[in-house]
Amino acid sequence: MPGPDCHGRADHDARHAAWPSRSRLQALIDTLPFDTEPDTVVDELERAITDARTAIDDMRAGPREADHYER
Repeated sequence: MPGPDCHGRADHDARHAAWPSRSRLQALIDTLPFDTEPDTVVDELERAITDARTAIDDMRAGPREADHYER
């Protein structure tokens, strides 16, 4: 019986995207000053979750050709 194929599985994609986002969010928790301007906080949060946001958008878009591998 073949082993599980992780490619294209939402749970695998979610974990892969969550790890760097988690690290960046933890860095914000640890270092962001309490008196940081709201616009700066929003910018930092958006940067922190870029990988997760991209994964969400990709999953919602559904399956598609991986033509970028053929370039």
